Amino acid sequence: EAPGATRFNDGKCDPAGRFFAGTLDLEFRRPLGALYCVDSDLAGRRMVTDVCISNGLAWSPGGTRMYFADSVARRVDCFEYDVRCGSVGGRRSFADTSSLPGMPDGATVSVDGRYWLAMYDGACVLAIAPDGRIVERVELPVARPTCCTFGGDRLDTLYVTCAAAAP
Repeated sequence: EAPGATRFNDGKCDPAGRFFAGTLDLEFRRPLGALYCVDSDLAGRRMVTDVCISNGLAWSPGGTRMYFADSVARRVDCFEYDVRCGSVGGRRSFADTSSLPGMPDGATVSVDGRYWLAMYDGACVLAIAPDGRIVERVELPVARPTCCTFGGDRLDTLYVTCAAAAP
């Protein structure tokens, strides 16, 4: 990391309760950021490097996959994930959003395994099947959705946060 050139951005706990948090380049163009994991003993580990804007953290229902997006790259990657020790491996491209308006921001995974991705400046949330196909697009009345999650008694209500429009 470059002191003074980065800040923390997206953070979320894995299925075992470890806290993951990613950083971003304050100029939004250089790969100075990283993704970190803080274990229960408060020891920190760098998990992913060369990131411009860390976003899109989520885990599959079984905890065997970790999803991670670099907003500037406009791509979501998928890692093999070992929930017992919190390790990642087998990184591969999961979904390319470069042809769509907006950029990947926060995300969640539904109980059926779909990855739900807020598209900042894209006015929508995308539902992406476990094989990487975009299977649904939820249009929103706001330009800058930032994250989404499911709630309600049956976890079937999609909640979306958003950022204010630029002045």
